[in-house]
Amino acid sequence: MILNYLVDFVLDSACDRERQDLCDQILEKNPEHVFLNLAWEPYEFNSNMLSVDQFLFDHGIPATWLVLNWSEQDPAWGQLKCPVIFIDFVLWRVYNEIVVRKTNKTNQKWNPNADRYLFLTGKPDKVQRIGLLHQLHVRKLLDKCDHSFFMSPGMYENSRRILPMLSDQEFNEFVQKYQRNLDGIEPDMQQHSMHYGGIPYNPDIYARSRFRLVSESTMFLKPSLISEKTYLTILNKNPFVIAGDVESCKRLMDMGIQPFDCLFTIPTYDNIKPVSLRLTQVIAHVEQWLAGNFNKTEVDDMVEHNYIRFVELGKEIKEKFESSTGVDIDLAIDSKDSNHIARSKGW
Repeated sequence: MILNYLVDFVLDSACDRERQDLCDQILEKNPEHVFLNLAWEPYEFNSNMLSVDQFLFDHGIPATWLVLNWSEQDPAWGQLKCPVIFIDFVLWRVYNEIVVRKTNKTNQKWNPNADRYLFLTGKPDKVQRIGLLHQLHVRKLLDKCDHSFFMSPGMYENSRRILPMLSDQEFNEFVQKYQRNLDGIEPDMQQHSMHYGGIPYNPDIYARSRFRLVSESTMFLKPSLISEKTYLTILNKNPFVIAGDVESCKRLMDMGIQPFDCLFTIPTYDNIKPVSLRLTQVIAHVEQWLAGNFNKTEVDDMVEHNYIRFVELGKEIKEKFESSTGVDIDLAIDSKDSNHIARSKGW
């Protein structure tokens, strides 16, 4: 029997009893192998891992920790006695759900003649979300934008702080004007947050877009975070501009994916450290795309290359994992949304 546990919540708990209960449950089931899954959000080393790790090691239970690959640089992981495997879970999840399982259709061809662009904002209370939406509004760049924008009551005040130049009335009017569900797919609205893992989606929103302005999850991480927002754009054959961490485009290049930040004669936004200046340059790239300052054949070739390379990367993750563990990756980690994998599972 192969066991797969999502253990983020147990490790983050202040209660030692919960971790001991997990260990006792694993010991009782006596699995052939247990995978301790930390692979949803960027996860840093947590000292609470040590007690779980020591227990499993002392009882001779074959166990492996699964964590996202940008945590790999932290030497603290070396304290663990059970093996640690670093994978790009988000890339593999999108690959497995869309390419392998085909749970969602994709846009099959880039539309260079589209006169609109796509901007899906996600959680509103970030500068690259409501802040960028407001800048696009000020620059009158939303007329040709298909965008989504959600606001939950618990995120209202944090979002309000990002636009201090607006009065309370102006802020409320802005939120009311631009709230929009673009494709009818409802996120999980929580009291102080919201969640949507990118799947399912409507591929038609990509078919009618010249490019996507990707509002990535963070603006401050190093190494940079690439999420399903960018990966789904690649699979749906759209060029993109990334409002994300410094060197997000460089990270994609290191993966063999061709970003579009050097397509124009204006400077890239990718290495600009001040967030406000980076977003200003992101908007300059949006304007270049809308002006049509690109070679259609060149862009189409890049789009197709990126699709092929993404599929290769997904296959590489699967092959590398299975060759090192001897276990089917689908038994070790579930590629469904985190709302579904939050329950411990066993096969």
